Amino acid sequence: MLTLNTHIEELQNQFGLIQTKIRSQDKSYREVGLFDNNNILRTLAVTKFYTNSAKNLSFHRDIINGEAISVVLKNHNVNYIKQTLAFYTLNVPSSLKDEFYDMTDTTIGQYSKLLINNKGDKILYAEICEIFHPKFVKETKSIIHQCDVSIYKPLLKILNLENQIKNN
Repeated sequence: MLTLNTHIEELQNQFGLIQTKIRSQDKSYREVGLFDNNNILRTLAVTKFYTNSAKNLSFHRDIINGEAISVVLKNHNVNYIKQTLAFYTLNVPSSLKDEFYDMTDTTIGQYSKLLINNKGDKILYAEICEIFHPKFVKETKSIIHQCDVSIYKPLLKILNLENQIKNN
């Protein structure tokens, strides 16, 4: 059976220990930064939780308390699928350049859905919009696909980044 590393495992392979820091959160949304030991932002993620599904899942509290989603799911032996729907090119705002400690003008983002296998049913647990550190993008040689940006603009709007998407 082929097992792929999670995003946080890939980050740790390249940058060492990664810590999550919640930037903002409410019942439906969470903005979290994934930082290395030098306090460099390696990924910024906005997650929309589908609360009707999430509140009944035993592991959800750990995620809401600030743990990385993939780490919690692995620790709870949850069967899940992270379905990548799009990669996109993003103009990096100056505030993120500061947190990235990198002045690169563009980077790659990823839009995904997270499906949880719950008692035999696949339920939509979350949608995730991630913005990757430019060095991570270069080292992983990410493939960029043209895509319809309208599908993830609601998540980007939370970050005030909806006007930063580059047209492919």
